[in-house]
Amino acid sequence: MRQTTTASLVNSDTVQMRLVVYPGELYRLAQAGQRVRVTDGQAWMSVENQDVLLAAREAVQLPVSSEMALVSALGAQTLVLEVLN
Repeated sequence: MRQTTTASLVNSDTVQMRLVVYPGELYRLAQAGQRVRVTDGQAWMSVENQDVLLAAREAVQLPVSSEMALVSALGAQTLVLEVLN
């Protein structure tokens, strides 16, 4: 008998915080190993002196660090970013 497993279609990520960053603003985000996801717009992030570019529906796992990640909206569109568990 062959066993099969099915993947859950339910997103298990819990939104801890939702950020709205307007063009020209710079937000400092603590890097505590959380995951961040762009829901609208495009993001530029500086994480441990490396540039990270994210478009809508893209996500990245932040490292655990005492440094802050810098977050800014790219272009003229407002950025909406979710901090996940």
